[in-house]
Amino acid sequence: MSTSAHPEPTKTLGAPPATGQLVQHEGKVYETIREGRAYILIPPGTQRAVDPSSKIKSKPAGGGGG
Repeated sequence: MSTSAHPEPTKTLGAPPATGQLVQHEGKVYETIREGRAYILIPPGTQRAVDPSSKIKSKPAGGGGG
C-alpha cells in the first residue's frame, strides 16, 4: 500500500530534475519546484503560494493629513 506519508527516496543533484522530487544536497533534503523553465530547491513543507486575502492590511495610525 502506498501513501503520501512515505515519500519516494531522495535523489542527488545529478538526477534529472522533476517537480515534487526530494533531493539531498550537502546533508540536507530539499523539494524540487518549477518556476517557469527553472527548477528550484526549497525545504520540504515550504509555503508555495500566498493568498492575498488571508492577510489583513492595517491602516496607518493618524491617517495623515494636515
